[in-house]
Amino acid sequence: MPDRNIDRESLQHIARKLMEGEQFRSPGMFALKFIDAIVEADWRRPARAIATAEELDTLDWPCLVREITPADELEFYPQIWERAFQTDGWCRVGQMFDEEDCTPRLPVEVLPEPKETDRA
Repeated sequence: MPDRNIDRESLQHIARKLMEGEQFRSPGMFALKFIDAIVEADWRRPARAIATAEELDTLDWPCLVREITPADELEFYPQIWERAFQTDGWCRVGQMFDEEDCTPRLPVEVLPEPKETDRA
């Protein structure tokens, strides 16, 4: 699967490729083609990384996070957690809330951002 996280340089590359040999009658026409190219590339905003318990506490329900496994650890299935409804804790996706196991191992990445309405 290709990396769908695109940085500024990649977006500039897409824009330059669009401009090659193209005559745009208006900035709006370029913008529409640019948006189409981004959607075609299946772009999405890079995931937000959370490194501290304080940052984790700012996330509201509903929210999903995935543990970021250190490069030197072999982890086939990184743990995914969801903010537990009506509690201050977290539970592993698909499991009941457990007071003994209610905090993801940091760092984590947010999947998707809360209140995110689109991919751009």
